[in-house]
Amino acid sequence: MTNDTSPPEDSCFYQTPRFLTERFILVTVVGTSIAIVGVIENVFLFFMLARKRDHRNSHLLYLMLLAFFDVFVSGAYIPLMSFSLLLDYVESVVLLRAWFAYMVPMITISHIAMTSSSFLILAASFERYINTVMPNRMRCLKKYRRQIAGVAVVLGVITKVSLAFEFNITFNAECVGTMSEYALLLSPLAMDHHYNLVWRLWFRNILTILLPFFALAFMNMRIVAVLQKTDFELLTVQKLSEAQRKVC
Repeated sequence: MTNDTSPPEDSCFYQTPRFLTERFILVTVVGTSIAIVGVIENVFLFFMLARKRDHRNSHLLYLMLLAFFDVFVSGAYIPLMSFSLLLDYVESVVLLRAWFAYMVPMITISHIAMTSSSFLILAASFERYINTVMPNRMRCLKKYRRQIAGVAVVLGVITKVSLAFEFNITFNAECVGTMSEYALLLSPLAMDHHYNLVWRLWFRNILTILLPFFALAFMNMRIVAVLQKTDFELLTVQKLSEAQRKVC
């Protein structure tokens, strides 16, 4: 019996993704166009708000930071998603190597930007909630607006920076020059049971998904309830005033 250590003939086989043409049109052509518009609009909005000190010291600070992070989210779409379909469409090994070179840091930055935006929306909603439900505490809240925005950004970094260690890019020496030259796998850290259970499932999912969702739902319901009560009281006062005028 011979010991054949040569790789199998199909070890470098490249399977073209299904519906590649349709996905290329939707993701690369249409999606890139929308992403470019998003980048331009958010850059314009950011500089419009950042140029005036009054905007940076008001509640518009949250909108300014949201525009800043949305630039990264929209900008990351092109090298991550559009190029991914483009390199499959043209079967370019050069683009494949470039994509694997920046994929991990790019996807980490984009997720940090998305999570930071989520916490900034939560912070802005909290300020609106305080202004509507407990307006007497707004003066104190305004003093710590920058600190609250900073905490939102820091939480986005802390909860998603670990993504950089959850991917493992392997190089297939026997497939050099083909579309199977690199492979993207989960790292040993990402497959660790305790890491998945404690960090990814409980801590990260609860802090970045469940907590913002239920907190926003609660605050919006309270805001609507208070506004409806205020409108009802205002309408009652107006009707009483009209009745008094008619009596007089």
